[in-house]
Amino acid sequence: MKRVFIILGLLLLIWPINAQPQFGGFIQNWTAYNLNGENDVFLLRNRFRLNSTISGEWARAYASIDFNDESQTATPQQEFGIRELYVDLYFDKLDLRFGKQQVIWGKADGVFINDIVNPLDLRYFLMQDFDDIRQGSMMIKAKAFINSWGLEGLFIPKFESWQFAEPGSPWEFYRPAGMVIELDSVNSVLKWSEQDMPESTLKNGELGIKLSGFAFGTDLSFLLLNSFQDSPISQIDSVKVLISGGVMIPQALELFLTPHFERTT
Repeated sequence: MKRVFIILGLLLLIWPINAQPQFGGFIQNWTAYNLNGENDVFLLRNRFRLNSTISGEWARAYASIDFNDESQTATPQQEFGIRELYVDLYFDKLDLRFGKQQVIWGKADGVFINDIVNPLDLRYFLMQDFDDIRQGSMMIKAKAFINSWGLEGLFIPKFESWQFAEPGSPWEFYRPAGMVIELDSVNSVLKWSEQDMPESTLKNGELGIKLSGFAFGTDLSFLLLNSFQDSPISQIDSVKVLISGGVMIPQALELFLTPHFERTT
C-alpha cells in the first residue's frame, strides 16, 4: 500500500489542472461446468473492471482495477485488486514508466515464449485471458529511441511468484503430500515444507534489457533477463530416518521437500 500511495502522490503532481480523466471498463461473467460426472459448477465468477487514463503534454497516468465476486462456494468471496497503476514521463528520446505494470516481451499468439517478465496467475489454470493471467509487477522501466531501434531496460525491486489455486480447488496442481515411494527397498514418505522465498532486498532485484528494431526486412528483438524463476523447484532439504526396536536399520524415511526459486539468466 505504501507504493500505491507514493504513485498516487506522483499522479497528483503531474496531472495538469485542466486535464480531464477518461474512464472505461466492462462487466464480465465466467461460468464453467464439469460435464463429466455430477456436472458440478467449477466456476461462477463476476468481475467489474474500471480503467482510467489522464494525459498531459509530457506525462500520462493509467490505472486499472478489478473487483471480483465468486459465488460457487458456500461462502461467497470478494476480491479487490489493482492490475496496473503507473505514471509515464516523456522526453525527447526517452520514456520512463514507474509503478505496477505489465511488460510483454514477444509477439507470438497464444503462447508465453518471451513473455517472461511478469509472474502468472494460474489460480484458474488457463480459463482466463492472457492479459488476466499475466500479473502486474512494481517496476521502473525506461525506453530510449535510437533511429529505428529501441533500447528498453527495467528493474523489478521485489520478487513475486506465480499464483496457484488453493488446496481443494478444482484448479489446484496436484502435490503428492504424504505419498509413499520406495527407495532402495525402504519406504519413503514425502512431506512438504514452506516455500523458500527470496529476501526482499535490492540485491535480489531483477534486471532486464531489450533491444528491438527493424533491419534487413526483419523485425528483430534481443532479450536478456536476470531474475528468479517465477515457479518454484522442489528439492529435498532434510531426511528423517524412522527406526523400530532400537535397531539402526531404517524402516522408513521421511523426505522433506522445500519449494525454492532459482536465479537464472
